[in-house]
Amino acid sequence: MENQIPWHQLILKLQNSPDFHREEFEHWYMASVDNQKLWSDIKDIYEVTGEIPEYFYPKEDIAWIKINDKISKPTHKLSFNSYLLRIAASLFLVALGIGGSWMYNQFCQTQTYSEVYSPFGHRTMVLLPDSSTVWLNGNSRLKYQNNFSKSRNVELAGEAMFQVRRNQKNLFTVKTDKFSVEVYGTKFDLRSYPAENESEISLIEGSIGLFRKDQFISGMKPGEVINYNNVTSKFVKSRHNDLAQITSWNSDELIIDNKSMDEICRYLERWYGVEIKLDKRVNKDQRLSFKIKTESLRELLWIIDKIKPIKYTIDGKRVRIEEK
Repeated sequence: MENQIPWHQLILKLQNSPDFHREEFEHWYMASVDNQKLWSDIKDIYEVTGEIPEYFYPKEDIAWIKINDKISKPTHKLSFNSYLLRIAASLFLVALGIGGSWMYNQFCQTQTYSEVYSPFGHRTMVLLPDSSTVWLNGNSRLKYQNNFSKSRNVELAGEAMFQVRRNQKNLFTVKTDKFSVEVYGTKFDLRSYPAENESEISLIEGSIGLFRKDQFISGMKPGEVINYNNVTSKFVKSRHNDLAQITSWNSDELIIDNKSMDEICRYLERWYGVEIKLDKRVNKDQRLSFKIKTESLRELLWIIDKIKPIKYTIDGKRVRIEEK
């Protein structure tokens, strides 16, 4: 009975083989409606799966014999229903792959970062994805997420003036290596150089909160300044009547008010883009006050020499200051 189906010719036709004999196939195909239906099922399975299905037996008595035989003898060949299950599983895996690819792209998009460095002697403006603006002082580095849709996190090493757009549903956070600042829509100056023992936060408008390791330290109001000791983790809050002095670096003017020589040298390094070596015999604790606007470094050192006698040498980007 099995030879009643020209199975070899069916396979050749599915494969478009030149050895296919049309007359034999058509003779079998036109013999009955069952043969036509069988061919249609075989062709559908082949077109969907790309595989040639096992033998079909349209006669019910023969089919039952084969079914019983399959029950008693496990086989690795796939039935018609198994093919359908394979198709469904394949479609599911394709859908899963597309969904996984979309999730991966979304994850990567939200986790990409940009980093901006402002070298010594420069002030650099950065426009963040939410249109907040940041001005970086010399030798300062800002790292931020490229996607602010879910969170607004930036990392700062150095000094920066922030003008943050208010968004109550999406908190803005500035992280340093010692603490973090939560911003609620405001303007403030933050100085936190990793090599320096003290950081400074000055609030111009709005409100911010200071945190260390997720522990709340202090809130701030406009006009307040916090000086934070990076070594002891202690801080001092005070009111400052003239914040323009602290933020003057952002307006092409540098105001030095009662600073030690050691602090002054760090300010001048960032302002002029030089490296200053302060001789150990110089009194580093002596404090000075002055204003820099258009003066060159040589002119400024000449002015300092009139206030506190010093001897200085300038060799390109290197400056040495000694006692006179």
